[in-house]
Amino acid sequence: MKLLNRTLLTALSILLVSAPALASSAEFSQADLEKLVAELDKVIPENTHFKYPIKCTLVSKNDVNAYAHVEKEGSDYRAAMVVFSGLVKQAKGDVKTIRAVVAHELSHLSRGHLLDTDPSARDVRNLWTRQQEFEADKYGAEALVKAGYAKKDMVDMLLFLDRDQGRDGAWLENLTADHADPKARAAELAENPTALKAVVTFDTALAYEDARNHLYAKKLFEYAVVQWPDLKEAYINAGKCGLLFFYDNLPQAVRASWWRPDFGPLITNIHAAIPQATEVTDEDRERWKDAFTAATLAVTKNPDSVTAQELLALAQVLEPDAKKDVVQAGIDWFEKSQKSADKVTALRYANNAGVGYQRTGDLSKAYHAILTAQKSAGIFNSALGENLGLVKVTGRSKDDDTLAANVLYTWLSNTPPASPRWNTVKKTFDDICVTAGISAKAITQKPGVLCKVTTLVTSSKELGILLPVSGVIASIGAPEKQVSFAEKWPDLLEIRWHNELLTIWTEREKVMRITSYEAGAYLQLKPLDKASDTLYKVAVGMSKADLFAILSESSGVQKNLARGGKLDSWTYFPDLNMGVLIENDKVKAITVTPVVYEG
Repeated sequence: MKLLNRTLLTALSILLVSAPALASSAEFSQADLEKLVAELDKVIPENTHFKYPIKCTLVSKNDVNAYAHVEKEGSDYRAAMVVFSGLVKQAKGDVKTIRAVVAHELSHLSRGHLLDTDPSARDVRNLWTRQQEFEADKYGAEALVKAGYAKKDMVDMLLFLDRDQGRDGAWLENLTADHADPKARAAELAENPTALKAVVTFDTALAYEDARNHLYAKKLFEYAVVQWPDLKEAYINAGKCGLLFFYDNLPQAVRASWWRPDFGPLITNIHAAIPQATEVTDEDRERWKDAFTAATLAVTKNPDSVTAQELLALAQVLEPDAKKDVVQAGIDWFEKSQKSADKVTALRYANNAGVGYQRTGDLSKAYHAILTAQKSAGIFNSALGENLGLVKVTGRSKDDDTLAANVLYTWLSNTPPASPRWNTVKKTFDDICVTAGISAKAITQKPGVLCKVTTLVTSSKELGILLPVSGVIASIGAPEKQVSFAEKWPDLLEIRWHNELLTIWTEREKVMRITSYEAGAYLQLKPLDKASDTLYKVAVGMSKADLFAILSESSGVQKNLARGGKLDSWTYFPDLNMGVLIENDKVKAITVTPVVYEG
């Protein structure tokens, strides 16, 4: 048993690292920890492979962390656990929280998680660790009840963990990490998990939004509010996703003729275009109607929300046929609201008012709307910078030329050269510099960055991770086979279709991995750049040379991933959440899956 080579960290290991010390509301000592461990040890079965009593240590370290491990004592192994003082301080000495942490850790020892085989398949390992965490939560909560405390203490501890983790993005990583999202774990134990499950759905929608899959995100936001009607913010996000889906799917020629709107900070901006069309279609109009209806509903459900009102105004500005009365209503709202907004918001409002003026043919008002706002802002807005680069102005003052040149220089420096308007903005910038006699610094072009992948297309169906398994079955049909990874975790399944050419892995009735060997299967890579409408396709059957013309070969790492109980060596791209199986210089299979990545 190579127990000393593997230390099982709890969910607390994904929290703050080297955080500044926080004031504790009460002193919590080594003796207090020993008392908690001794109390819980009486109700948690001892593991026969380890020596007891449990050695516990309160370590003076600011990391918010705790973990279970074993220590070698002669030919035996002593059960042990560690709690860092940073956790105690972050919990403000709350004994209920610390006791729940201890119960969780002792359950890891009791259930023999340190004895579990470390799966060679890295994707299996990811799911394996998640199951251990769910199990430690469950048995830890049961131990609290046996000791005379409330199961709710474990739920509250997980929600403490969630608060400490924060809501600063990285939605996909939080939801697919080898320790499941704390809200999802708390929902497994809560008496009424409705609200928690709804927020997990909400965060899943944010992950799809980050991947620029706006239609999926819209549907998920709508489902979140069905789960929990009080989650009214979901109406706003659903409306914004609908508007983005409309805008993203406008014909490329149409979008190229419009100034770029700023959709605000909540929803990721544009992705795919339809290059064949050259004018607004009836299908575009239907998408806009759907988005406008969603925006109106967002205002109805959130009447005091300025964000909801902004969404409706932007929908009006983007009315596909530029009907003057509709667009003007949106312009009026932006201009009125700009006066009382902070600088960042006011600049966004000015940009979107300018979009409205440009769409109704008043380029002079459009230009003055954005330049006047830029003069007083002293900050940068990417959409405004791009739009300013689409206007050629003569007879402007030297100060205005210098301001415009600075804005365009910033935009060019922060935008990948593959952005469709980069060359246009660069020419405007060069013209300004020549006219105004400005000697410009060289522009260092920003490399393109791609979104993480959440879906792939196979059998002409788009399938996504973190979505219900029932949806895949409804789309693909009844599976040919289901295989369980372990009897103790019956919901951890590999489900197979089409002679095992299509498989998904599941956890708690959600999709965690999708793999396809089917001819014609593909996934799309979308740039993070909000101005780019370029899509890249990775498909089964494409050549290795074509694959690495899109992706840098050096960004892929070799990972052993499982298929039907066997291992294959895949080229996995950690930054993209996807991998390819290459055989005979061709892509044999594609997969979308989170994988434990040891750097």
